[in-house]
Amino acid sequence: MTEANQDPDRIETYRTWALCDLWPLEDAVALAAGNAPRQLGSEGPKEPTSKRARAIYELALNCAGHTLQIERSEVRDGQLMVDPGMFVAWFEQRVGEEIPAALRQALSGVREALKQSKETRRSSLRPEQTHRERTRGAAQCLWHNDPSIRIGTMADCRELWTITCDGSSYSRETIYDWLKEVAPPEARKPGAPRKNPSS
Repeated sequence: MTEANQDPDRIETYRTWALCDLWPLEDAVALAAGNAPRQLGSEGPKEPTSKRARAIYELALNCAGHTLQIERSEVRDGQLMVDPGMFVAWFEQRVGEEIPAALRQALSGVREALKQSKETRRSSLRPEQTHRERTRGAAQCLWHNDPSIRIGTMADCRELWTITCDGSSYSRETIYDWLKEVAPPEARKPGAPRKNPSS
């Protein structure tokens, strides 16, 4: 680890950037190369300064949309945006170098905190909440294949809900209420679904 990467300000910078869901490509290159990215919230892209960073940036531009995944729905102020984890994997494979240890530690810390948060949330759900989420998930899978299945028809499928609810018994009305919040528009239409004209 270089002296710059041991600097408390640099470590704090890495921690802050590790919390971001997406990085502008210019800043991703700077971070991975051990350079200082632009200040968060500052205007416009920061052009990589060192020759090495400029070369990596050019390589990244040439790989953008191919071996380097770009978040196409997230182009901000003309800047290409990348997922930090995907960029680090690309950087280490294509450039053949490891990112600074302090940046790796910051990214790992964020991933671990998110994982623990999800596990805590999952374990804090009451059984009824868990059953509701499972039931909705199963229904959404079925609706993905056939969005015309009416909510009432789905709520009548007791065999399926017995599995998703661990054998607990809920009224049809309860199951219906759970499902109506996630039902596709076609499933919400009143009346019975149209019969297939070919049958």
